[in-house]
Amino acid sequence: MLLGNRVLDKSKLTRIPGDIDNDDFDIEMIHLDPNSTRYTTGQSGTTKRKLRGAAGAFMEFFGVSAAIGGRKKQRDILKALISVLKTIKTRQNINFRAPNAQVDVRPLKATGSCFTIVCPGQLARLAAGKHGFFFRRLESETQSFLFLNAHSNDNHPNYREDPSCMEAVYTGMKNPAPLESAKDGLYDLVIVASSPEQREQAVRQVERKLKVFDYAMQKYTGSLEQIIEGLEEREAAEEERKRKQREEEEEAAAVVDVAASILSLRASDSSSYRPSWGCCCPSSSSSSCCCCCCCCC
Repeated sequence: MLLGNRVLDKSKLTRIPGDIDNDDFDIEMIHLDPNSTRYTTGQSGTTKRKLRGAAGAFMEFFGVSAAIGGRKKQRDILKALISVLKTIKTRQNINFRAPNAQVDVRPLKATGSCFTIVCPGQLARLAAGKHGFFFRRLESETQSFLFLNAHSNDNHPNYREDPSCMEAVYTGMKNPAPLESAKDGLYDLVIVASSPEQREQAVRQVERKLKVFDYAMQKYTGSLEQIIEGLEEREAAEEERKRKQREEEEEAAAVVDVAASILSLRASDSSSYRPSWGCCCPSSSSSSCCCCCCCCC
């Protein structure tokens, strides 16, 4: 096995009997580009530690190659998380937690290691806290990994049939539910952890956080999509009403302009009108004319 320019002889590795003494335990190498190595490691190795904790596997870098070890499921989770990071980082170079990146989470779902909570975008940002503080603390406490993903049927198994998928619904006193929270669209809060206990603990903490904002979790029914569709229909109807109002105002303004033009034309013709005939009065001056023919004809 190549480690950069060195060779790792797996026969010299010592296997420790116990929990990892399993037939599917192995070590494999994956090769990354320099950028992938940098953001997978993170500042002071923070991201690498989070990935290892969430996957339950170990990972060490040798140049641009990484040795990952663990059971097959753990290695699959770790490789899927690295792929997730690569996709998000490629689409958004500012913050790898950016929710506008669409990630295919089906490989993670296939490992049975992740839980999805569908929620409005505004709620997701409120729950994350300033600079994502709540998510980062949660990752550290529960050995999990969290990220926001754009809600999409193309990159996720059937939401309705997925037992590890729930949605956040509004339970507050406002009536109707605050549609403003849905204007930014829907996002999937994906919680990844190889341990079911750790994953359940992270989900319960997120649930308590959502209750602060008067939201509760329930089995996915697609109710949020209905809210979005209702909001879109309402906005479309409002746009149509405004369009018709603009057209009516433009027509009224056009009528006023035509009427003003007609009045102006009549006033101009009246001021410039002069009789073309001569005065029948014997007076030599038309100013002293006493005949009414000039004024009444």
